[in-house]
Amino acid sequence: MIHNISSLPVIISQWIKGNKRITKRLPEVAGSLSQNKIRRGLTYSYQESLLLCLL
Repeated sequence: MIHNISSLPVIISQWIKGNKRITKRLPEVAGSLSQNKIRRGLTYSYQESLLLCLL
């Protein structure tokens, strides 16, 4: 899925700027994902998964 690792920080920072409402909920989303990783993890968007990997 990830073809260019060096571009990740740019992609992530742009995504965060465009989704401040979601980033405010990151602790809640991360907790939910960790509790339901197998059952619900795949329902999260690719960008959310990318951010959660950094927590």
